[in-house]
Amino acid sequence: MSKMTYKINSENVNGDSATVNVTINGPEFSKVMAEFMKKAMADAFSKGFSEDKISEEEQNKLYDKMLSECIDNITYAERTGDINLTKTDGEWKIKSDDSLGSLLVGMDMSA
Repeated sequence: MSKMTYKINSENVNGDSATVNVTINGPEFSKVMAEFMKKAMADAFSKGFSEDKISEEEQNKLYDKMLSECIDNITYAERTGDINLTKTDGEWKIKSDDSLGSLLVGMDMSA
């Protein structure tokens, strides 16, 4: 996330609500998860037909390593969307919702 960049395109303030349209160059976690699922499923199928069984702890370590490798190869893409804010006690607060998550990480958060 530290490599993410953004540009504010516009803002619309209406009392204690605001919408800021931004263009973000951020990580594509949907691609990371797709690659991880592909590797994890292939591993699960191969182990399912194998007589060599590993413990749940060993399996978790293996999947943690797989996910880490996928994250190491993450790509970034440009996305444009709206960020909603509300003014509370005189301070603007970002409204955390699925659209914000999707914009930041490039993944449909409702899925």
